[in-house]
Amino acid sequence: MSSDPVPSVPSSFNPPAAPRIKRRLKRVDPLSAGTTLALLYGTISLIVAPLLFIMTSAAAHSSGAHVGGGLAIGAWFAVAIPFLYGLIGFLTGAVGAALYNFLTRWTGGIEIELE
Repeated sequence: MSSDPVPSVPSSFNPPAAPRIKRRLKRVDPLSAGTTLALLYGTISLIVAPLLFIMTSAAAHSSGAHVGGGLAIGAWFAVAIPFLYGLIGFLTGAVGAALYNFLTRWTGGIEIELE
């Protein structure tokens, strides 16, 4: 009696391949695409904007220039940029999806293969 709870499988055993199915992406909902890209762009800018603010303020301080007002504007931009990028992401996603839907009339859509 073996202590191995799983029965051994011969090394020549190959499981059957999963069937491959081809599908076409015919339509993308513009509101869904816009919302998804707005969140994606906004999230990325939440990471990038503070890093840019830190780098630009460090560069300004190292130059010895008086930058009091400039830092306030930079801080305001670090807060505003995620919202601006979110808006740009929404517009890009919505317009891109609408354009894709328009062009699929002639191209038939993107063909994908699923397994």
